[in-house]
Amino acid sequence: MRELEWQIRFNLVVKWWVGYPVFAAGPDHTTLERFELWVCFHQHRTMFDQVLCQIDHDFPRERQQAQIGDSYALRAHAAKESLVRLLRHACQRLLAALAEVDPAREAQVRAQLDLSALWGAKDELGEYHLKPEERAARLQTTVLAAQTCARQVRTSLEQPVPLAPKVCASVRQWLAYLDKLIADEVHLSADDTGQVTQVTERAADDKGSYRLGSATDPDATYRVHGDDKKDFGYNVNLAVTDNFVREIQADTGAQPDPVAIPDLLQAQREHHDLVPDKLIYDAAAGSGKTRAQVAQATDGQTQLVSPRLAEPIVPYEKRTDRFTPDRFQLSDEGALLTCPNGQATAIAYRSGSGDGRVFRFLGQPCRDCPLWTQCRSQKPGSQAMRQVFTPALHRRCKCQRLPPRGGRCARLQSDRGVQGGYETSPARGAHHCSARPIQWRSPGPTMWAGQSGLSGQDECHRLQHQTLVALVAVRRTTRLTHSLSKCA
Repeated sequence: MRELEWQIRFNLVVKWWVGYPVFAAGPDHTTLERFELWVCFHQHRTMFDQVLCQIDHDFPRERQQAQIGDSYALRAHAAKESLVRLLRHACQRLLAALAEVDPAREAQVRAQLDLSALWGAKDELGEYHLKPEERAARLQTTVLAAQTCARQVRTSLEQPVPLAPKVCASVRQWLAYLDKLIADEVHLSADDTGQVTQVTERAADDKGSYRLGSATDPDATYRVHGDDKKDFGYNVNLAVTDNFVREIQADTGAQPDPVAIPDLLQAQREHHDLVPDKLIYDAAAGSGKTRAQVAQATDGQTQLVSPRLAEPIVPYEKRTDRFTPDRFQLSDEGALLTCPNGQATAIAYRSGSGDGRVFRFLGQPCRDCPLWTQCRSQKPGSQAMRQVFTPALHRRCKCQRLPPRGGRCARLQSDRGVQGGYETSPARGAHHCSARPIQWRSPGPTMWAGQSGLSGQDECHRLQHQTLVALVAVRRTTRLTHSLSKCA
């Protein structure tokens, strides 16, 4: 905001464009930030849609251009936290949410907690000073204290008078976050009475999907695009032409790229009455399911041009002799999954590798199951867990992959570097935001982004840089219009 304040105060072109007299001081950066926050919460699409309407009015051919889709990482404005720190911070946010709803209940819960076990002693050493066994002991103490905190909060919501669901919605949301943290990050070993006797951290390949990394921004997750491309934040999808950004969609970092493609197309149809003839994407959108979703979102008017997947998917039943997902029954409302032996579970999380959910059957309830060897390869025990993926698309779709066509589409593929069936990124480098300490990798020209799927606080973080970038976009458009008028 300080840079924008400087531009309005000393750059005559910017000052003229925003409507200030030559010798006027202009707004303070605090005023600009307050206005930005108001736009963020109330009219977050207005400026983007107005600029795009002006572009369509001045350059009608832009609406007929084929579009190119890609994604980039938007880092969260929050620090990644260690597991112990994350659990403690989540409990702090949980108690703070309860205090906003009912301070008396929060004081009662806090009085029943072992605060030294939950928050740690005032003189405790940092985690980097501890030995592995000391870290494991601290993790176990923190997890057990966090479970006690969650249990006490749940009890307080029902006694003495139950709170209305709308009143305690934020409290229940933080309870869900805390439950997910424990389920995703640690193994809990219990005795015959159900008491937890040991807490161990899961291996990296055994942790849950859509993992939380910071209680400051619980909507942010880890975006993994290769071993050397791991970002904590959000996954942003773009639909662009040769000159302008037509739509943008921001989702949590762990969401796969193809999931946002139908949303990109539906947003253009809803706000600008535009359905592109072609959308060019990389191999991430090369599955038949993605093509079916695009066809459904656009009533078959958009052709998705993307390479086929590099390797064919081997059916699950040919890769294992265990029970396949089709042997499990999903309830009509989609909340329960029942195994072939009749055991049901409601523990489910979004999948990090596909569009659907992963149901978990824990080892303790299934310990005496006669079908154990047909279901899992591990020995019976509390840590032997079976996960079953259930796709979000329940109906079968007869999809035919469309080969790339010639003409305009083929020329675009050649211009954008699609060689041998794979699309390479344009050699335009990375664009960084100087207004906020947020960095991202951009696949194409930088323009103003207005559409987002984030919550209010995260929307504020993402929109801090937009006013400055919007001015740059308008200045580019002004120069282009001025050049065209000279040519005319």
